[in-house]
Amino acid sequence: CLAAEANSAEESKELQLRVQDGRALADQLCEKISEAERKLEHEREKGDSLEATLASARASVEEIEQGQSLQSHVAELEAELAKLKEKAVGMTKETIDTRKDTETD
Repeated sequence: CLAAEANSAEESKELQLRVQDGRALADQLCEKISEAERKLEHEREKGDSLEATLASARASVEEIEQGQSLQSHVAELEAELAKLKEKAVGMTKETIDTRKDTETD
């Protein structure tokens, strides 16, 4: 009878150790899960930040492209203005020459 009680007590201690080991393992797993969740949240935040940076970069590229288009248009207008100035100078010279001719007559 005493041997059975001793075996039972030993088995009980063994079970308690297994339960403690199981709890320790469960605690470790919970900590690892929490750590993985924190890392995941951090990566999500980095992803959100990268998306915002990308959107900003795209907007900047669009502004640059619009600016280049405007610069091209301005260059065309400046070229047209230069032609008009040349034409105006030529017309002014013709007018002056015509006046001189009419005054000398």
